[in-house]
Amino acid sequence: MLKTSRTTKRLLFSLLGASLALAGTAFAQDASTTQSTTTVDLPPPGTSTFELPRAQDYEIGIFGGADFWKRKFDPLRTGLAPSGVIGIFATENFAKYLGLEQSLTYSQNPIHFTPDFNGAIQQFQLSQRMWMFQNSLLVYFKPKRSAVRPYLKAGAGLISYRPTDDALAIVENPANVSLGAYNMAADTRFAATYGFGLKVRFSDHFGLRAEILGIISREPHYGLAEFGITPAEVQSGSVPNSGTTGSGVTGPLIFIPPNGIFNGVQATGGIYYVWGGKETISLPVSKAWDGVSIAASGNNVCAGTPITVTASISNPKSFAVPNYRWTIDGHDADSHTSTLTVPTGSGGSHQVALTVVDSQTLSKSVVPAVSIMIRAHTPPTVTARAAKNELAFKESTQLYATPQAGDCAGALSLSWTASEGTVSGTDTATYDSSSVQCANDGGTRPVKATVTVTDDKGGSATAEVDLTVKCPLPGFVQQDDIIFPTGNSRVNNCGKRILIDQVYPALTSGQYANYDVVLVGHEGNEKVVPMRGKRRRKAAEEAATNLAMERALHAAQILASAAGVCPKPGIDPSRIKIATLGAGQGPDLKKPACAASILERKGSKITSSDDQLKDQRVEIWFVPKGANLPPSAGNAQQAPATVTADCPK
Repeated sequence: MLKTSRTTKRLLFSLLGASLALAGTAFAQDASTTQSTTTVDLPPPGTSTFELPRAQDYEIGIFGGADFWKRKFDPLRTGLAPSGVIGIFATENFAKYLGLEQSLTYSQNPIHFTPDFNGAIQQFQLSQRMWMFQNSLLVYFKPKRSAVRPYLKAGAGLISYRPTDDALAIVENPANVSLGAYNMAADTRFAATYGFGLKVRFSDHFGLRAEILGIISREPHYGLAEFGITPAEVQSGSVPNSGTTGSGVTGPLIFIPPNGIFNGVQATGGIYYVWGGKETISLPVSKAWDGVSIAASGNNVCAGTPITVTASISNPKSFAVPNYRWTIDGHDADSHTSTLTVPTGSGGSHQVALTVVDSQTLSKSVVPAVSIMIRAHTPPTVTARAAKNELAFKESTQLYATPQAGDCAGALSLSWTASEGTVSGTDTATYDSSSVQCANDGGTRPVKATVTVTDDKGGSATAEVDLTVKCPLPGFVQQDDIIFPTGNSRVNNCGKRILIDQVYPALTSGQYANYDVVLVGHEGNEKVVPMRGKRRRKAAEEAATNLAMERALHAAQILASAAGVCPKPGIDPSRIKIATLGAGQGPDLKKPACAASILERKGSKITSSDDQLKDQRVEIWFVPKGANLPPSAGNAQQAPATVTADCPK
C-alpha cells in the first residue's frame, strides 16, 4: 500500500468525497413532515482502491505570441521592432513544485538605426531573424496533480541575431559604402529571462499555457564598428559630409557602441501534452451510522410562521463526524448543523432535503425531501348594502357590511366613512343625512358610504353603498322693509338704498339669483298728503285709490325699469310678484337701519311711530321658484309689464 503524508491523505479524502455520487435507498415515514433513509456507505465497508489524477511529470508543447523591445539611448537610438513569436518547449517536472524547461523561440525583429545619409538624418532598418534558446527553472504554486498550476519562471540561454540576405545586400551595396556596414554578419549573445505563467489542464493529457516573460540580452555587434560618426556631428559640421563615396569620412555611419543591453517583453499562449505516472490508494471504509431521518415542526402553515426541520442519526459510531448539507428546492440552504430553519416569508410548496457525509469514513446518507406547504396571505373581501338607498333630508338608514377573511388573515376590523353626512357604528352602522349640503334649489344629493375592512396582517378591502338624499326646497327669506311717509307712495332714499344696493345684487349675482321677489304693499288708515298742482292732485287721487298697490309698483319699477338711476339691466318682470294688505295685517315690521341714518327730503321723512309704520311699508321676500309664498302674499300676482317703463324719482 502506498505511503502518504497526513496532508496528502487529507487531500485524497477531499478528492474522494467530491467523486462519490451514489444515492441512498430511502423510505417515507410521514408523507407530510418526516422522511428517513438507510445509510449508503460509499464505498461499502472494507477496503477500496481509488485512482488519483495523473501526475504532470513531463510536458511538450507549442506556443505563439508577440515580443516588444525597448529602444536604446545610444547615438543611433538602436532598437528592435516588435514581432510575432512562435516556439516549442519541453518540461521535466522533477519535484512536487519544481520543474525545468527547455524552449526554442523564433521571431523576426528588424533592427533600427538612425544614421546620417548625405547630411539628412533618416531612420534605417535592416531585417533579421532571431532564434532564442532558453533553459529555465519553474517554481509552481500547486503540486503536480493539480489541474491549475500558476508558476514563476527564470532562465538563461542564447539569442542568435541573423541579418537576412536582403539586409546584407543593402549594406554591401557600393552605393551604401558610407554606412561602413559591409562586414555585417550574424551574432549570438547571452540572454536571460524572467516572468510568470499559468498552466490549466483540461483533460488527462492536454492543457493550455499562458506566459509573460521579460528578456535581457547582450546587444549584438554583427561585426560592425564600435564607434563612428553620429548624426549630431554631421549636423553640427564638426566632421565633413561623407558623400556617396565615403571620401573624407572619419568613421562609419552605422556602428554599435560596446556593452549595450537589449530589454524586451514577450507574451505567449499555447497548448501542451502531458504524461506522467498514475497513483492509486487503498482506504479502509467503515459504516458511520445506521440511518438518518428528518422531521419538520409543522406543515401547511401561514407565511411568517417559523418552521424548523431537525435531522436525527440512528446509532452513530464514536468516530463519526457528520457533515450536514441541507437543500431547499434543490438549492443549498447554507446550513451545516442538524437543524434547519425554513424561511416562510412567501407562500408555496417547498422541498427540504438533507445529505449527511461522515468526514472520517466518507459514509454518505441521502434523505428524500420532505414537502412543506406555506400558505400566502391574501387580503379580505367585503360587501355592503343599505336598508334604504333613497332618503329625505335629515333622514337616517342602517348600513350593513359582510366581511370575508382571506387566507392567513387573522382578526378583522371595520370602519365606515361617507362623502357627506355622518356614519356611526361598524358591522351595522347608522347613516345620518342631517349634515348633507343641499343646494338652494332643492333637488337630490348623491352620497357614497364606504366601508373598509382591515386584517391584522395589513390586508384591506373596501365596498361602497350609493345613497341619494332628496333635498327640500328652501323657504322664503324676508329682507328689510321699505318704509313710506304717511299718505305717500314715493320710495325715499333709504328705500332706494335697500332696493339698489341690497335686493338687486342678491337677485342678479348673489345667492338668490334663481329666486323670485315678492313685494307686499301695505296701506293703513292714512290721510293723503295734500299736493299742489294738477299733476300732484292726480297722483294724490290715484294714491288714495290704492296706496298699497302704488307703493309695491314703485318698488318694482326701481328693480325692473333699468332707466335713469335704476340699476341696469333690470329684473325680469316675470320674477316679480306684487301683493297688497290693509291696515294691521302682515308680519311684524322689519325696520331698516338706514331709516334713521340717511338724510331724506322734507316730504320723504319718516315721522310716524313704529306701530303706524307697519301699515306704511312694502315687505320684500325672496322666494324659490315653485316654493310656497309667505302668508302675507296670499293674493300675489305677476307684476305688470309697465314696471319697466320708468324709473321713479
